[in-house]
Amino acid sequence: MNAPENLISTKELAWLLGISPVTVRHYTNMELFKARGRKGNAKLYEKREALWAFEKIYRLKKEGHRLGLIKEKLTIGCGELGAENAQSGNRQG
Repeated sequence: MNAPENLISTKELAWLLGISPVTVRHYTNMELFKARGRKGNAKLYEKREALWAFEKIYRLKKEGHRLGLIKEKLTIGCGELGAENAQSGNRQG
């Protein structure tokens, strides 16, 4: 039985995002990405959810945030993160 179309493997997700499978696994271990199933030994990710999370991760990393803080922001905010930057004084010079 094949995985539903919206679920993709670690390798497929890495290719789609232009990152390594090791990075996908690291983000999964940090709970930045959430695996939604398995096919054999491969973890499966919901495509749109992972793309949304990566967009937020990429933007925050580009702003200079550490992964630990990014995890907090994704866990707490889950919505628009701009308000938190405004509250923290937006230290981006």
